Amino acid sequence: KKVLNKIVSYFPQSVYYALRAFYLERRDIERSRITPNSNYSKTPPSAVNHSEELMSTLRRTHPTLWSSLESILEELIIRFRPSYEEELLATVTALLQRGDSQLEHQKHAGPEKLDEDAVRTSFSKTLA
Repeated sequence: KKVLNKIVSYFPQSVYYALRAFYLERRDIERSRITPNSNYSKTPPSAVNHSEELMSTLRRTHPTLWSSLESILEELIIRFRPSYEEELLATVTALLQRGDSQLEHQKHAGPEKLDEDAVRTSFSKTLA
């Protein structure tokens, strides 16, 4: 932990994006695992907590750099966001590929009845 703190202090630009991406990804995963009735305060320290501490250290020690990097990332996210047409095309393509794979699976499985619930679930995952 001390080594990572030193790296963040001395080389903030080199670790910023990787640390930010790791933190956001792990935070989302952890939030999806927490159930409404689970007690969050009893959970042991996790990678999310450690990465959050590192991010706050970076913000405190290099506030101007942090602000600049955040604005650059925001600009990149806005500029390179796919258009609605591209998102629709990607979804339709994924659905067609999934349909082709289901058809191939059905051909190889033989004349048994196709599990319609499995197919619906598969397509729902693609649309989500």
